[in-house]
Amino acid sequence: MIKDFKLFGKWLGIFLLSGFLFYLPKNVLAEEIILPQIFQYNLQTDTLQKGFTFSFLEKEMQLAVLPKVFSEPMTLSVTIEDANLFVKPENFSRLSQIYRVKIDSKNKNFKLPVVFSLREVSRGNKNIYSFTDANGWQKISGANISDNNAKFLLTQSEIIFTVFQDSSIMVNGSASWYKYKNCLCAASPDYPKGTMLKVKDLDSDKEVIVRVNDFGPERNIFPDRVIDLDSVAFKKLAKLSRGIIKRVEVLPYLEQK
Repeated sequence: MIKDFKLFGKWLGIFLLSGFLFYLPKNVLAEEIILPQIFQYNLQTDTLQKGFTFSFLEKEMQLAVLPKVFSEPMTLSVTIEDANLFVKPENFSRLSQIYRVKIDSKNKNFKLPVVFSLREVSRGNKNIYSFTDANGWQKISGANISDNNAKFLLTQSEIIFTVFQDSSIMVNGSASWYKYKNCLCAASPDYPKGTMLKVKDLDSDKEVIVRVNDFGPERNIFPDRVIDLDSVAFKKLAKLSRGIIKRVEVLPYLEQK
């Protein structure tokens, strides 16, 4: 996955310098656009052989087609959907437009890097979700999300997608410690066992990566407690005599492969 996105970045730079960029200017704010709005291109073989990057609304979304991925003409359409037509999952807040990408081509085996912007900078627990009538909103695996943009590899002919943040999951709060397994592990009331988390002391900027191996602390008893760290993990951030770290940030951590 990381290799694919690095390749995308390389080709995106080449396309921008070479002029192979389809760009639609943004004349109004996204919220002012009458939705749904559809952008459609019929792409011929010579363009597809060279490769191109589709970009619109001041690069709010970009989709790259690497050279020779498609050997025959194809039609690409991108729709900004009306969010009012979709039911938002409970406790979720939407951080991007809802897009529909459709590719009409005989080639059904492809990987197209897609990059799109978030409407606001967010460091909470967020993921890219795709929508189907049968299953509703489902998380897209293998996505890459930073504070202000999201990336994934498009591998199907049609997809509806957006970014949601789970507002029910606590990000900032205090951290305590307990002596249990003597490991870089922690108890969390928000994440299942096995989840890797990055815990940051917001005052010292020290960080530690832990694996969730237990449930707790009880949020109804400790409403401001975001996580309980094993003593080994706690000592990476502060001395045990401190007892509580008042300001930490807890975010999912993707292991580097």
